[in-house]
Amino acid sequence: MPATDHPPRRRWLLKGLRSGVQASWAAGTEDIFIDGSVCTEKPDPGDIDGYWIEPDPGSYDRIDPLRSRVVVLPQVERLDQIAPFIVRVRIAKGVSQSELARRLGVSKQVVSRYEESDYQTVAVARLQEILDAVGIKTAVTLTA
Repeated sequence: MPATDHPPRRRWLLKGLRSGVQASWAAGTEDIFIDGSVCTEKPDPGDIDGYWIEPDPGSYDRIDPLRSRVVVLPQVERLDQIAPFIVRVRIAKGVSQSELARRLGVSKQVVSRYEESDYQTVAVARLQEILDAVGIKTAVTLTA
C-alpha cells in the first residue's frame, strides 16, 4: 500500500514511530526492534510493538528529555507555529490527555483527535484555552 493510501491512524502511528526511532538513534541506540500488526498490511493497527536496547544507563533521558519536566518554549513568529509544540508542552508539564480533557470539559477522545492532527484544526481561542489549562502564559506582539 503506498504511503499516501494509509488510513489516518496508521499515518499517525508511523509518524510517531519515525520520531521515536530518530530520537533513539540520536541518543546512541543502535538496536531497535519493531513488530506487531503495524508491520503487516493490516489497514488500521491498534499500536506499535517494539523495543530497543539502551547503549548506556543515561540513554533514556537523552531519548525522552520531557521526562525532566523542563519546559523549553519555542520562539515563534506566527500563531500557526504554536500548535506543533502543544503536545510536548503538555507532556513536559506532566498533564495527561485525560487530565487536559477534564480541565477543558471535553472527553479524552476530543483531546486525542486534537493531538492526532497536531492541533492544526483547532481554533486560536481553543489553543489559548489549552495553553491556559496546561499553565503556559502567552504574550502576543503585533508589528506592522
